[in-house]
Amino acid sequence: MLLAAQSHAPTATGYGLFIVQTVAGLALLAVGAWAFVRLVGPWMRGTTARRHGRMRIVERLALDQRRAICIVEVDGAELLVGTGDGGTTLLKELPRKAAEGGAPTGNGPS
Repeated sequence: MLLAAQSHAPTATGYGLFIVQTVAGLALLAVGAWAFVRLVGPWMRGTTARRHGRMRIVERLALDQRRAICIVEVDGAELLVGTGDGGTTLLKELPRKAAEGGAPTGNGPS
């Protein structure tokens, strides 16, 4: 009697709603992770300081998986440094390049 009068409208429960909610949640999580990496990632790696600081890596050449040589510019001076398991080693201070023509200034090879 009273039970028969109630309408049995279909409810939005079950696997369909669960899948939609899961996909929406994962999409929101992915957007949040992307925004975090784009906005906070450079600050955490310290790359923002390198862009406007006194030092920058001009060029890097990997010798193997653990060793590399780098040209590092510090206050206008270029340094050749080696990196590896033993740490970082200054290999040579490179001569400054002339303003015109790019020829290095200095007294021959050293």
